[in-house]
Amino acid sequence: MSPDPPITHGSTAQVPNVEKFMSDFNMQCPMAATRLLHSGVPATVEHRTRQSNTSDPEALAVTETVEHFITAMDSLKLNLPAVDQTCPILLDLINSMDKVSSLPPDFPPRHKVLSWYTKLYQKPANYELPKEDVRQLMYELEASYSIFLATLRKK
Repeated sequence: MSPDPPITHGSTAQVPNVEKFMSDFNMQCPMAATRLLHSGVPATVEHRTRQSNTSDPEALAVTETVEHFITAMDSLKLNLPAVDQTCPILLDLINSMDKVSSLPPDFPPRHKVLSWYTKLYQKPANYELPKEDVRQLMYELEASYSIFLATLRKK
């Protein structure tokens, strides 16, 4: 069986007349028909009510911090335990947390990540964390991420 043709090429062979098709199947969706036949723009775009404000530095800092938490946890899950692989990711996470102005200055997750960074920074680049340390770091990153999200929800 051949795959359906891409939507950009239309489906006039299967449905030569959309209005007749809608009538035959008693489809009561005039706005959808208008968008399909005339504007070609989805309702989510046509009726967008709010533009996102990407210039908000706090929102960008929060987004960046979430990205770095996820990257740090993913790197451990992908078995990248060497110092030269882990330290830059932890440093990025620390720096991004510093940019989130709504976090308290003595934010415990930041101190946890900083202590791991300090511990690893003193090791040679090719040093690999033992499995127990990887597991502990993963646990502390997950806990820190949960605390970070909970702190944001309180704001």
